[in-house]
Amino acid sequence: MRFGLKGITKSEVITHVLQHNVEEFSFDLRPKSFNFTQAYNIVSILKDFSTTGLNYQLIFENEKDFVVKSVLEQIEKDLGEKRIFHLEFSGETSIAELDSYGNPYSLHFKEGRKIAELTGAKNLKRIIFHQKDLQLYADNNELYGFLQLFSDLDEIVEFEILMEWDSQAIYSMFDYFPIKCLSFEVNNQVELSYQTVDITKVTNHLDFIQNDLNT
Repeated sequence: MRFGLKGITKSEVITHVLQHNVEEFSFDLRPKSFNFTQAYNIVSILKDFSTTGLNYQLIFENEKDFVVKSVLEQIEKDLGEKRIFHLEFSGETSIAELDSYGNPYSLHFKEGRKIAELTGAKNLKRIIFHQKDLQLYADNNELYGFLQLFSDLDEIVEFEILMEWDSQAIYSMFDYFPIKCLSFEVNNQVELSYQTVDITKVTNHLDFIQNDLNT
Protein backbone atom coordinates (compact mmCIF):
# COMPACT_ATOMS: atom_id res chain seq x y z
CA MET A 1 0.00 0.00 0.00
CA ARG A 2 1.20 3.49 -0.90
CA PHE A 3 0.75 6.67 1.14
CA GLY A 4 0.16 10.17 -0.17
CA LEU A 5 0.02 13.73 1.11
CA LYS A 6 -2.00 16.45 -0.60
CA GLY A 7 -1.56 20.20 -0.33
CA ILE A 8 2.22 20.42 -0.56
CA THR A 9 3.52 24.01 -0.53
CA LYS A 10 7.06 23.58 0.85
CA SER A 11 9.97 21.28 0.03
CA GLU A 12 10.76 20.52 3.66
CA VAL A 13 7.42 18.77 4.11
CA ILE A 14 8.39 16.23 1.46
CA THR A 15 11.83 15.84 3.02
CA HIS A 16 10.35 14.92 6.40
CA VAL A 17 7.55 12.59 5.30
CA LEU A 18 9.76 10.67 2.87
CA GLN A 19 11.15 8.97 5.95
CA HIS A 20 7.64 7.75 6.78
CA ASN A 21 6.90 5.87 3.55
CA VAL A 22 5.05 8.67 1.76
CA GLU A 23 5.65 8.43 -1.98
CA GLU A 24 2.86 10.47 -3.58
CA PHE A 25 2.43 14.23 -3.36
CA SER A 26 -0.31 16.49 -4.69
CA PHE A 27 -0.01 20.19 -5.42
CA ASP A 28 -3.27 22.10 -5.06
CA LEU A 29 -4.12 24.46 -7.92
CA ARG A 30 -7.68 25.13 -6.80
CA PRO A 31 -7.81 28.93 -6.24
CA LYS A 32 -10.21 28.70 -3.28
CA SER A 33 -8.17 26.06 -1.46
CA PHE A 34 -6.17 26.96 1.66
CA ASN A 35 -3.40 24.85 0.12
CA PHE A 36 -3.38 26.73 -3.17
CA THR A 37 0.08 27.14 -4.59
CA GLN A 38 1.29 28.71 -7.80
CA ALA A 39 3.13 27.11 -10.69
CA TYR A 40 6.45 28.77 -9.92
CA ASN A 41 6.45 27.27 -6.40
CA ILE A 42 5.65 23.83 -7.78
CA VAL A 43 8.57 24.14 -10.17
CA SER A 44 10.89 25.13 -7.34
CA ILE A 45 9.86 22.09 -5.29
CA LEU A 46 10.10 19.71 -8.23
CA LYS A 47 13.64 20.89 -8.91
CA ASP A 48 14.56 20.02 -5.32
CA PHE A 49 13.36 16.44 -5.83
CA SER A 50 13.92 15.94 -9.54
CA THR A 51 15.76 12.63 -9.20
CA THR A 52 13.84 10.86 -6.46
CA GLY A 53 11.31 9.06 -8.67
CA LEU A 54 8.36 10.19 -6.56
CA ASN A 55 4.83 10.53 -7.88
CA TYR A 56 3.40 14.03 -8.19
CA GLN A 57 -0.17 15.11 -8.93
CA LEU A 58 -1.67 18.48 -9.82
CA ILE A 59 -5.14 19.09 -8.33
CA PHE A 60 -7.80 21.01 -10.26
CA GLU A 61 -11.52 21.55 -9.73
CA ASN A 62 -14.03 22.64 -12.39
CA GLU A 63 -11.30 24.59 -14.16
CA LYS A 64 -11.55 25.74 -17.77
CA ASP A 65 -9.56 23.52 -20.10
CA PHE A 66 -7.35 26.38 -21.32
CA VAL A 67 -6.36 27.13 -17.71
CA VAL A 68 -5.30 23.53 -17.07
CA LYS A 69 -3.33 23.43 -20.33
CA SER A 70 -1.71 26.78 -19.58
CA VAL A 71 -0.53 25.63 -16.15
CA LEU A 72 0.92 22.42 -17.58
CA GLU A 73 2.74 24.33 -20.31
CA GLN A 74 4.11 26.87 -17.83
CA ILE A 75 5.44 24.21 -15.45
CA GLU A 76 7.09 22.26 -18.25
CA LYS A 77 8.61 25.45 -19.67
CA ASP A 78 10.03 26.53 -16.31
CA LEU A 79 11.31 23.04 -15.55
CA GLY A 80 13.02 22.96 -18.90
CA GLU A 81 11.79 19.46 -19.68
CA LYS A 82 8.79 17.62 -21.01
CA ARG A 83 6.79 15.76 -18.35
CA ILE A 84 3.54 13.87 -18.39
CA PHE A 85 1.96 14.99 -15.14
CA HIS A 86 -0.63 12.90 -13.34
CA LEU A 87 -3.66 15.15 -12.88
CA GLU A 88 -6.19 15.00 -10.06
CA PHE A 89 -9.73 16.32 -10.41
CA SER A 90 -12.12 16.97 -7.54
CA GLY A 91 -14.96 18.67 -9.40
CA GLU A 92 -17.73 17.75 -11.79
CA THR A 93 -16.00 18.11 -15.16
CA SER A 94 -17.15 15.55 -17.71
CA ILE A 95 -15.12 12.43 -18.36
CA ALA A 96 -14.84 13.39 -22.03
CA GLU A 97 -13.13 16.67 -21.13
CA LEU A 98 -10.84 15.03 -18.57
CA ASP A 99 -9.80 12.46 -21.16
CA SER A 100 -9.12 15.22 -23.69
CA TYR A 101 -6.00 16.41 -21.83
CA GLY A 102 -4.25 13.19 -22.71
CA ASN A 103 -2.72 12.90 -19.22
CA PRO A 104 -3.35 10.08 -16.77
CA TYR A 105 -5.64 11.31 -14.02
CA SER A 106 -7.30 10.54 -10.71
CA LEU A 107 -10.93 11.42 -10.01
CA HIS A 108 -12.51 12.22 -6.66
CA PHE A 109 -15.75 10.26 -6.69
CA LYS A 110 -18.81 12.23 -5.61
CA GLU A 111 -22.52 11.54 -5.45
CA GLY A 112 -24.12 12.26 -8.79
CA ARG A 113 -21.25 10.91 -10.86
CA LYS A 114 -22.50 7.99 -12.93
CA ILE A 115 -20.36 4.93 -12.41
CA ALA A 116 -21.20 3.65 -15.89
CA GLU A 117 -19.40 6.57 -17.56
CA LEU A 118 -16.19 5.67 -15.74
CA THR A 119 -15.92 2.34 -17.54
CA GLY A 120 -15.36 4.12 -20.84
CA ALA A 121 -12.79 6.61 -19.58
CA LYS A 122 -9.55 6.45 -21.59
CA ASN A 123 -7.06 8.05 -19.21
CA LEU A 124 -8.64 7.48 -15.80
CA LYS A 125 -6.07 5.70 -13.65
CA ARG A 126 -7.43 6.06 -10.13
CA ILE A 127 -10.69 6.72 -8.29
CA ILE A 128 -10.42 8.56 -4.97
CA PHE A 129 -13.01 7.90 -2.28
CA HIS A 130 -13.35 10.24 0.70
CA GLN A 131 -13.30 8.48 4.06
CA LYS A 132 -16.17 10.60 5.38
CA ASP A 133 -18.39 9.35 2.53
CA LEU A 134 -17.40 5.73 3.05
CA GLN A 135 -18.12 6.09 6.76
CA LEU A 136 -21.68 7.17 6.00
CA TYR A 137 -22.18 4.03 3.92
CA ALA A 138 -20.65 1.94 6.70
CA ASP A 139 -22.94 3.49 9.32
CA ASN A 140 -25.94 2.48 7.19
CA ASN A 141 -24.55 -1.01 6.48
CA GLU A 142 -24.25 -0.11 2.79
CA LEU A 143 -20.49 0.06 2.38
CA TYR A 144 -20.02 -3.38 0.86
CA GLY A 145 -22.85 -2.83 -1.62
CA PHE A 146 -21.49 0.57 -2.62
CA LEU A 147 -17.97 -0.71 -3.27
CA GLN A 148 -19.32 -3.66 -5.24
CA LEU A 149 -20.60 -1.15 -7.78
CA PHE A 150 -16.95 -0.60 -8.73
CA SER A 151 -16.03 -4.28 -9.04
CA ASP A 152 -15.94 -4.10 -12.85
CA LEU A 153 -13.28 -1.40 -12.64
CA ASP A 154 -10.84 -2.96 -10.20
CA GLU A 155 -8.72 -4.49 -12.95
CA ILE A 156 -8.32 -1.29 -14.96
CA VAL A 157 -8.10 1.48 -12.32
CA GLU A 158 -6.61 1.88 -8.86
CA PHE A 159 -8.48 2.98 -5.75
CA GLU A 160 -7.41 5.52 -3.16
CA ILE A 161 -8.98 6.67 0.09
CA LEU A 162 -8.58 10.28 1.18
CA MET A 163 -8.43 9.85 4.94
CA GLU A 164 -9.49 12.11 7.81
CA TRP A 165 -6.87 13.03 10.41
CA ASP A 166 -9.30 12.60 13.31
CA SER A 167 -11.15 9.44 12.24
CA GLN A 168 -10.19 5.79 12.41
CA ALA A 169 -9.77 3.90 9.16
CA ILE A 170 -12.37 1.29 8.22
CA TYR A 171 -9.82 -1.50 8.29
CA SER A 172 -12.31 -4.28 7.55
CA MET A 173 -12.82 -3.04 3.99
CA PHE A 174 -9.19 -3.72 3.12
CA ASP A 175 -9.94 -7.43 3.35
CA TYR A 176 -12.35 -7.42 0.41
CA PHE A 177 -11.62 -4.32 -1.64
CA PRO A 178 -8.29 -3.45 -3.33
CA ILE A 179 -6.94 -0.15 -2.02
CA LYS A 180 -3.75 1.08 -3.68
CA CYS A 181 -3.18 4.26 -1.68
CA LEU A 182 -4.18 6.00 1.54
CA SER A 183 -3.78 9.75 1.40
CA PHE A 184 -4.15 12.70 3.72
CA GLU A 185 -4.73 16.37 2.98
CA VAL A 186 -3.01 19.16 4.86
CA ASN A 187 -5.56 21.24 6.81
CA ASN A 188 -5.80 23.22 10.03
CA GLN A 189 -5.74 20.02 12.09
CA VAL A 190 -2.07 19.53 11.21
CA GLU A 191 -0.91 23.11 10.76
CA LEU A 192 0.91 25.40 13.16
CA SER A 193 -0.22 28.37 11.07
CA TYR A 194 -1.35 29.03 7.51
CA GLN A 195 0.53 26.64 5.18
CA THR A 196 2.99 25.78 7.97
CA VAL A 197 2.71 22.06 8.61
CA ASP A 198 3.13 20.56 12.07
CA ILE A 199 5.52 17.85 10.93
CA THR A 200 5.40 16.03 14.27
CA LYS A 201 1.62 15.62 14.11
CA VAL A 202 1.74 14.47 10.51
CA THR A 203 4.53 11.93 10.93
CA ASN A 204 3.12 10.58 14.21
CA HIS A 205 -0.22 9.99 12.53
CA LEU A 206 1.37 8.33 9.53
CA ASP A 207 3.31 6.01 11.82
CA PHE A 208 0.15 5.19 13.78
CA ILE A 209 -1.85 4.30 10.66
CA GLN A 210 0.96 2.21 9.20
CA ASN A 211 1.45 0.33 12.47
CA ASP A 212 -2.29 -0.36 12.66
CA LEU A 213 -2.31 -1.74 9.14
CA ASN A 214 0.60 -4.06 9.95
CA THR A 215 -0.97 -5.55 13.09
